[in-house]
Amino acid sequence: MKTEEIVKLSNQDRDLVMTELENPSEPNDSLKELFKSSSKEKQNKDNKEIETQ
Repeated sequence: MKTEEIVKLSNQDRDLVMTELENPSEPNDSLKELFKSSSKEKQNKDNKEIETQ
């Protein structure tokens, strides 16, 4: 089930979000590690689904 949530931002927060969307920062080490771990989890899930077919 999908849900929606509306988050009200201050003008300053909105500007920060827009700046990041337009000019993304380089990912930090924590974000890189999170991406690696989520990619591994997805690969494991995909492999298990293939094995059960």
